Amino acid sequence: MEQFFLSILDAVKENQFLAYSFLTAASILENLIPPVPGDSVVLFGAILSSRGYLSPFSVHISTALGGSAGFYFLFFFAHKHGRNFFLSGKIPFFKKEYILAAEKRFASSGCYIVLINRFLPGVRSVISVTAGILNLSKIKVFIFCLISSFVWNGILTYGGYFLGNSIIPLIRKASFITGAVVIVICVLSALIFFIVRKKRKKTIN
Repeated sequence: MEQFFLSILDAVKENQFLAYSFLTAASILENLIPPVPGDSVVLFGAILSSRGYLSPFSVHISTALGGSAGFYFLFFFAHKHGRNFFLSGKIPFFKKEYILAAEKRFASSGCYIVLINRFLPGVRSVISVTAGILNLSKIKVFIFCLISSFVWNGILTYGGYFLGNSIIPLIRKASFITGAVVIVICVLSALIFFIVRKKRKKTIN
């Protein structure tokens, strides 16, 4: 197991451009295809940066720009195709009830909900679509989504960077049993995250 992790780390260090490209692409796809775990990828990049395989600054910039680009692309797509296109159910990731609930939120909070979109896992894409449907200010949406992405990804990146200083050495010294325990904890954490995200979607209104 130790050799497996080390081989991954060596591959990342030798192909940093591909690593940053992967982080950017994952951050973009997280908005377009909500099941893509964008935050988990950011944390992975942050942990790698803590051991010197990547730059924390570059991880932060690449993921924040990717997240903003994905959000803004979806905003423009919704702006162009309109409300009926999304309410028709043609795209399975954007259910009618989620969009209607988001419209109520925008009615009370206005464009400022875009400012906190990154802090709302599971409904970020819905916020982007709804903002486009409601024809909100392009400049405000761009600025707010950029701020939100940079703040949230900064927390993940530099938080993961400091945590990684403790996690990676443990992995290197771990036995098979310890490694298995770490994997189980990660899987359980992911399951809890998706369960909480699903409940948030149900209670967004």
